[in-house]
Amino acid sequence: MKKAFNSKHARAGGSATRPGISASEPRHDSVPAGPRLGWREAIVATVSGLGFDLVDVERAQRGLLRVYIDRLPERSYAIPG
Repeated sequence: MKKAFNSKHARAGGSATRPGISASEPRHDSVPAGPRLGWREAIVATVSGLGFDLVDVERAQRGLLRVYIDRLPERSYAIPG
């Protein structure tokens, strides 16, 4: 397998291990605490955490994910620029 984009991920042909850590030991440094969520629940949690209202979610072919959001009426939003 050819190494792509200088990635260290095992699927890209790199090494997924870090120095001093065994590959058999579970890595928990990048996994958030709490129950594991499905993709819909993760989107709902993310959108509401950002202060928006989730309108609709669509999954299409080839991994396309469309997330439609709207502003919350009682919240004011800063306009960049």
